[in-house]
Amino acid sequence: MPIYMYKFLLLLIITTLLAGCGNTPVAHFYMLTALGDTGTDSILASDEQKRIGIGPVRLPKYLDRPHIVTRSTDAEIHLSDTYRWAEPLQDNFTRVLAENLSRLLGTDQISIEPSANRSLVDYRITVDVSQFDAGTDGDVILIAYWSIYDRDSRNLAGTNKSEIILTAGQSASHAEIVRVLSAALGRLSREISVSISKLPAVAANPD
Repeated sequence: MPIYMYKFLLLLIITTLLAGCGNTPVAHFYMLTALGDTGTDSILASDEQKRIGIGPVRLPKYLDRPHIVTRSTDAEIHLSDTYRWAEPLQDNFTRVLAENLSRLLGTDQISIEPSANRSLVDYRITVDVSQFDAGTDGDVILIAYWSIYDRDSRNLAGTNKSEIILTAGQSASHAEIVRVLSAALGRLSREISVSISKLPAVAANPD
């Protein structure tokens, strides 16, 4: 084969590779966000601060990945290559839950478990999430089981189930889906806050 043919083939290969690189989809990264300033919507006044421990918070394994998950049927899910979480979803979920409870309960005494100061919290909340995703029908679903314990690990309110369904819309963008997922987490936070608000403050442990 003549040398100019080798040069032509090499140029063709290089051009093809460069074209492929140019068509690589741009990745987009998202995070859940906390409730805005609740103002007078706080469930407790600031002088009734309770010390709250959050955790463990568990998400199902199918969400333990950077991809944003959508669901087409009860049995089929889709993982997006270009729309991703900016950090592990479990960490983001837990931190936003803590921030929401802080705002709703009017307290800055929130710790994320495990904590070396467990004996100094009044109450500890555990959360087991079984579903947290959006369907192709436009519905965002959050199903979670949660309990409230005192510092002696006694379950004070039993195990509660929250099933929250909000609508993002069938043509919703991933940014809108994440916004509605954040709203669903805000709704869960309110339900937990209402239960905590009915419990008395606990005197500090002298130890």
